[in-house]
This record gives sequence, structure tokens and C-alpha cells, in this order.
Amino acid sequence: MFSEERRQEIYSIIREQKKVKVAQLAERFNVTLETIRSDLKYLENEGLIKRCHGGAILG
Repeated sequence: MFSEERRQEIYSIIREQKKVKVAQLAERFNVTLETIRSDLKYLENEGLIKRCHGGAILG
């Protein structure tokens, strides 16, 4: 899966659940915690979400 596809899916999950944990996303997508943190940082920079300790919430 490409990073853009993963980011779109992560954003969809956050829209549905309102809150997610880095560890849960890493397990779901079979990637490292750092990869998920990078994806969340990207989504936050786009103004779509807000990162919080250990995860993210809908921005």
C-alpha cells in the first residue's frame, strides 16, 4: 500500500471513530509506529486532524 492510500484510510478511520491510537493503526496497517506518526503529522499539517499523546483526534 502506498503512503497516500494509507493516509486516506487513516483519515477515514479517524472520521468514523473520532479518535485513534498509533499502536492500533500500526497493527492494522502492518507498519511501524514511526510510519504512523509520520502519516499523522502529514494529516495534521494538512489541517485534517489533531495529534494527541499516543494517537490523534478529528481536527
